[in-house]
Amino acid sequence: MRNITEKAFEAFRNNREFSRDNTYVTSDGEQTRMYLHFNCIARKCLKSGIVEITTAGWDTPTTKERLKPFARVSHSKRQLYLGNLQWTGEWTIIDAPGS
Repeated sequence: MRNITEKAFEAFRNNREFSRDNTYVTSDGEQTRMYLHFNCIARKCLKSGIVEITTAGWDTPTTKERLKPFARVSHSKRQLYLGNLQWTGEWTIIDAPGS
């Protein structure tokens, strides 16, 4: 995993601000969000603890790299996968307290 991915995920997990190159994390007290090229690819509701991810329409190697700490995102035969399930890249809950 690339250093920028590790640092961005650490900031996301700890609800801290982060910015480096094409990746940044914001936290406004209600939500923490991770952005890649100005597209939100991960968000966490601080009240509920629910974490969601998306490719934001960009199924690129960089997007998959940034999402790697959250879940396994891969391609096979032009199909995107989240774990072992086919995925459209749309917003998907990957972590919810009590689930």
